[in-house]
Amino acid sequence: MSKRWGSAVAVVGVVLGAACQEDPAAGPWIVGSEGAHVELYVEQAYLPAGASTRVTAVAYDEKGERGTGSVRLAANAGSFAGGSQVELALAGGSATTTYRCDAAADPRCTGIVALEATWGEQRTANTVNLDYAVTSGGGAAMGGGGSSSSGAPAAARNLGDPNKVYLKAFGVSPVEDPDKVTTSLDVSSGDGDAVVRPTDGAILYVASAPRAVLVFVPDALVHPPGSTAWTLPDSLRANDQPVPTPSCDGPVFLHMRPVSGAIVYSCGGDSYYDVSAPGGGAVLSGNDSVIAAAPQRNLLVWRNGTVQVGTLDGGFKQFSGFSNPISSVQAARWRRSGGGWWMVGSFNGETGLSLWSLTEAGSATRVGSYPASLSSFDRITLDGDGNAYTIKSRTSPAGAGYGVVVRYEPPPDDTPTDIASDLNGTPTNLTQTPPHLRNKVLGGYLFTGP
Repeated sequence: MSKRWGSAVAVVGVVLGAACQEDPAAGPWIVGSEGAHVELYVEQAYLPAGASTRVTAVAYDEKGERGTGSVRLAANAGSFAGGSQVELALAGGSATTTYRCDAAADPRCTGIVALEATWGEQRTANTVNLDYAVTSGGGAAMGGGGSSSSGAPAAARNLGDPNKVYLKAFGVSPVEDPDKVTTSLDVSSGDGDAVVRPTDGAILYVASAPRAVLVFVPDALVHPPGSTAWTLPDSLRANDQPVPTPSCDGPVFLHMRPVSGAIVYSCGGDSYYDVSAPGGGAVLSGNDSVIAAAPQRNLLVWRNGTVQVGTLDGGFKQFSGFSNPISSVQAARWRRSGGGWWMVGSFNGETGLSLWSLTEAGSATRVGSYPASLSSFDRITLDGDGNAYTIKSRTSPAGAGYGVVVRYEPPPDDTPTDIASDLNGTPTNLTQTPPHLRNKVLGGYLFTGP
């Protein structure tokens, strides 16, 4: 894919078809025609563990002629031929070397690694995606290529653990590690449904207009020449893979069955559809809403002002064990072990939120109550072990607002812990050498597996 910034064009993630192309101005390369700048090209943007790729820097002066002198390359993990920072002489305006990032030698070699090129006062950057499979031909398995039996492109697999929580903001990152960032999901402003599929670690989400369920395929983040900010691609969904939803073209709500990863979706009306049901037909209709799904037949539903177990044949089962009528459900998901669901809810006549363990057989057991700092105003996400996560907005000593991800362990060990924060980072900005990339918490939302 390519993107234009004024007079310069940067090509991101280009895969060369022949190793003999030595001149970056030939073949697939696209260069700017005016304005002094330096461009950085990565031959193979998706690298398997321990592999290497060619990296080429090209310099242009203010007249658009090839630059002279030397260019400095730097990486925040791994190394070029010669070290993590190298100075290369320009020949005909370009310099080429190899880059390699092996986690066995450098534990920082994971996720997306930023590479930077500096020529005089001109600076730019590109990225290399690690930990993602590539096709046998050497190219990134994007779009329809390199699919596995799961149907997901190779580059889309193993992005997430369905029992862990992830942050979607400027990009997508594990909630415990906002520095490990890949490109973002194409959702509408604010919240959007996203879920990690248990069969292959792919991330599925409901995209914005036109609405569709898509499998997320990462792109490289780019740093435009002359800018201090990282930039997302023109189209976040261009290489994402659609998931069939035969009952409607624009799903509104997305749920997923644990174990199989089959999706349950709504088209915006009162009906929900299960792609694993015979014919993919409606499994729920009326004024009922799906809260979460079980691996096989059952669904956790909101029905007639309470939580019940619904089945594919239209039957419903009341829970026994609730202390009072439920006033709201904040979050629910399948338990990592033991079966059944975790559920966070509030109850009439009670103060605050409580965590419950629910079974498909219809029993409900209170685990305990949360402290008042976790309230019904928070958007809560549960991991497979019952830990609750939410994003809080706070004010720094200097008066600036910032975001923090807070984790609450299951009661009674429910002391809140800050696990990710904007305060000590520089979210979304390239501010130092080697380049620094960090996901922004404030304004983001959290997602997990089913």
